[in-house]
Amino acid sequence: MDPNPNDAYYVVEAGEKKGPLQLAELLSMRQQGRLAEDTLVWKDGMADWQPARAVLPESPAVVIASYTIAKPGQRVLAGLIDICVVQAVILLFALLTAGFGTVVEVGFPLANAIYGGVMMSSVWQATVGKKLLGLKLVDVSGSKPSPARVWGRSLASLLSWFPLLGIGYLFVFFTARHQTLHDVIAGTLVVKDEVR
Repeated sequence: MDPNPNDAYYVVEAGEKKGPLQLAELLSMRQQGRLAEDTLVWKDGMADWQPARAVLPESPAVVIASYTIAKPGQRVLAGLIDICVVQAVILLFALLTAGFGTVVEVGFPLANAIYGGVMMSSVWQATVGKKLLGLKLVDVSGSKPSPARVWGRSLASLLSWFPLLGIGYLFVFFTARHQTLHDVIAGTLVVKDEVR
């Protein structure tokens, strides 16, 4: 029988019981090397504590199943908020450095990539727009993406922007998990910032 992703789990670390934890948290801890396969795990209904390898599922799909994938409309609205944030920063920079008006026209894709990398590498795992809509970035296994993956995604966003001025962003309407081109390249997903 597969574990229920909504169950509360407890673990023993350094002789102390910790929890309650959701299944997604445990799987993320295991993937990051913070939960050993022989760590004792228990949840309501189990007769006794068992090692993680006997309790937790193998498939990362269970983690993704515990999240709700962001809908295209949510992603578009978050993107519009982020465009306003990035444009405000660009305009402020242009005003403060008088004479660099071309920054406003050509700087957006690069500024957007830097903004995305900085914000999604943070504890938020989200830009301002995503955070306001309760969204965050995860890798395809449902874990917090590494900084290298986040920055790779940000660089790939330039590919989403340049070939046909943003066509890579339209992938969000046509991919099964509502991924943009740069999400597909980087192996990331945008999900609701809550476990089901």
